[in-house]
Amino acid sequence: MDIAVELLNEFIIQVDSLYVDDIFEKEGLRIVLSSTISDPWWNFVDCSTTTEIHKAIDLESVFKERKLDACIVCFSNKFDDQLKSAGFTKVSHDSWLTAAADRAADIPVKAEVEIKKLDKQSTTDVELFLDLNRQGFDSGDAEDPYSDADHEGFTAALRDALLNAPSNQAQFFIAYLNDQPAGVSQVLFGESTAGLYGGAVVPEFRNQGVGKAMLAKRAETALNRGYSKLLLQTEVGALPYKIFTANGFVPQFELDIWTKPVAELS
Repeated sequence: MDIAVELLNEFIIQVDSLYVDDIFEKEGLRIVLSSTISDPWWNFVDCSTTTEIHKAIDLESVFKERKLDACIVCFSNKFDDQLKSAGFTKVSHDSWLTAAADRAADIPVKAEVEIKKLDKQSTTDVELFLDLNRQGFDSGDAEDPYSDADHEGFTAALRDALLNAPSNQAQFFIAYLNDQPAGVSQVLFGESTAGLYGGAVVPEFRNQGVGKAMLAKRAETALNRGYSKLLLQTEVGALPYKIFTANGFVPQFELDIWTKPVAELS
């Protein structure tokens, strides 16, 4: 199986029932949708195995019925002209990266950083996690690749995941720097890889080793579950991309996310 198809399948397995809840095929293409989050990455047509882009474009009605912007995920730029002609705009150029879990688990961690597993029975822990997640992803910092995301929808989905996700599907962590809450992260378990997602550090605590400590903790957790490979996705050239590639992650493939506003769908 092509590495891009394999890793995208792993991602869908990892987020299924947590952040997406409707996966089906139409016209021979897989469609992934979320009833809670409106962001394109959680609502898209998967074009990883097709050469007939017109079929994906013709699925606009699926998104119009859901009152969502249409989104098509492509692994090749050979469709650019067709997508532009159909009114789609490229909104993101992403990279999928992998790393050996044992190497990532050995990243040196500063003594003043402590990573604690979320206590889902604690309302204080859950609300703290959600607040830190909002601060980390909705900081207004131009270097944050997800500053324009659907934070309200994702917060609702995240709250449900924090409270209800089984431990064999996901683990959530809160980072502390000198005993001050500084960031959050999560690791989701697939069939052959552990996915590192939702790593967010509050702006005032950045560049102090918090991100590296969260990476090492999640890698250690994956190793203890029997996973040897880690997977993550981020925008090419964004700050997280630079951090991860400097700490053992290797880009495997790139993809483009194309969207078309719901008001323009036919």
